[in-house]
Amino acid sequence: MKNSYQFIFVSLSLLFALSCSNFRTDKEETTRYYLVRHAEKAVDGTDDPDLSPAGQQRALKLVTMLKDSKIERLYATSYKRTRQTLQPMADMYHLKINIYDHQDAESIMRMIADCKGKTTVVAGHSNSIPKLANILIGEEIYQELDESNYTKMWEITKEEGKVAEHKIITY
Repeated sequence: MKNSYQFIFVSLSLLFALSCSNFRTDKEETTRYYLVRHAEKAVDGTDDPDLSPAGQQRALKLVTMLKDSKIERLYATSYKRTRQTLQPMADMYHLKINIYDHQDAESIMRMIADCKGKTTVVAGHSNSIPKLANILIGEEIYQELDESNYTKMWEITKEEGKVAEHKIITY
């Protein structure tokens, strides 16, 4: 599993670097990503549980934190917990939640291309969100989250395809 993530990271980093170096526009284009692990999940013995009451509260807190961010795109994996984490935001902005496959390099590249010039919130998992942050910044510096950690959000800003800023926000 670790090797497949490393392969995806290297592949996406190379593709992303090549696409950024060959593409130039006349006007400055800002792309902003907010990457979050899904909120707390219920323990129901299944592989695809709903959010717990604490998770539902965290999903609402996310909306409050990002209310002035002019969100234009939402992406989640196919799991209920990631979609439910973004549902309050989808309701607020009247946006559809797009699905991406966090284990498929082509799916991730399509998502990145779709988000160019937009402000996007992406919900994923404890292992996939730090990896996506690494892909977006072109460095492998972020590690998987502990299973009990639901409080970190990455904010990554790109201007003209180059990373202008990246940071972790606790919420």
